[in-house]
Amino acid sequence: VRPVLGGKITSGTPFRRLLDEKFLNGKNFVEMGVHSPRCLPEHYQYLMENKATVMKLENINKLGLEKSLKKAFSISDKNTFATVFDIDIDGVMS
Repeated sequence: VRPVLGGKITSGTPFRRLLDEKFLNGKNFVEMGVHSPRCLPEHYQYLMENKATVMKLENINKLGLEKSLKKAFSISDKNTFATVFDIDIDGVMS
């Protein structure tokens, strides 16, 4: 959920723009796999202000991927007609 800085769009910018423009409802926005040390406090604060759900990697590891995905989809599907699922290629391991 990075902001546009100096006119530059980064990998997280589209999500912030969708939330800012109200194309996405923060209550249905779930960010999974956040690495606590790498998540900037201002990005986390932005998500909290928009009532989004943040699922940290260490919690996913404890709960398990299947249960974590079920939880994420139960949040993102609530009172909506569509769900978008995006995988950051940096998080995919071969």
